[in-house]
Amino acid sequence: MMEKDKEKTVNNNHLSEQIINKAVAATLKTKGVAGLSTSGLLHRKKEDLSRAIKLNYKDEKVILDVYLAVEYEVCIPEIAFNLQKNIQSNVEELEGVTVKEVNIHIDKIHFPEGD
Repeated sequence: MMEKDKEKTVNNNHLSEQIINKAVAATLKTKGVAGLSTSGLLHRKKEDLSRAIKLNYKDEKVILDVYLAVEYEVCIPEIAFNLQKNIQSNVEELEGVTVKEVNIHIDKIHFPEGD
């Protein structure tokens, strides 16, 4: 691999990590979101959170698939809309990043403890 290609890969990996971190932060601060979730498991550890966000690029724009758990008795379409808006604005704070799509996948409904 040429040095220039290696540098570009490192920069892309760093940018991808920043994008995922921004998406995680936006997701966790959105009201009604219980957390990030895959296969019915609610992720609590910081190192596991990124597993619930898939990042792809199309036409040099970002496509994010976010897998999450929502709180019981919330309006899912409202949460999905707010989450899409929050993630897009958070990620686009990074210079040169444009979000094409934010796809929300409800993986789990989180019920209150003791009910």
